[in-house]
Amino acid sequence: MMEVLYELKDKLDMKDDEFKEAKEEIKRIDKILERENIVLNEQFKIGLYSHIISFIRRLKKGEKTIEIGNDIISQIKDYPLDIAKRIVVPIFEKYKTAPCFSEIILVAIHIQTAIYVKEGRDNNGRQDSCSDRR
Repeated sequence: MMEVLYELKDKLDMKDDEFKEAKEEIKRIDKILERENIVLNEQFKIGLYSHIISFIRRLKKGEKTIEIGNDIISQIKDYPLDIAKRIVVPIFEKYKTAPCFSEIILVAIHIQTAIYVKEGRDNNGRQDSCSDRR
């Protein structure tokens, strides 16, 4: 985790206080994922962690994300959505902001994709015919 975070600190030009705050949130998130037996490879860590950092920045600035369409929402399974809520809602609460469903969906996409890759499935949940190729 720390190696990826330090890499992101440089790439995202994070100040020390912002880095400390992000590190605390990401440690909390990693505990949730670990309890659910969701393992992120380095690519997924970079994607999720940079999303969380950007999400916190948006909250501090009072910015909103674009609304996610029903076509995407309908593809998200309940399990990743539940985990995403446990990740995102406390951050909204910390900044005294009402939860935005689009942010929850965006995090759920990261989680669902990581689960599917681990299981050798494509983005629609079907067994990926390329996953067993070497």
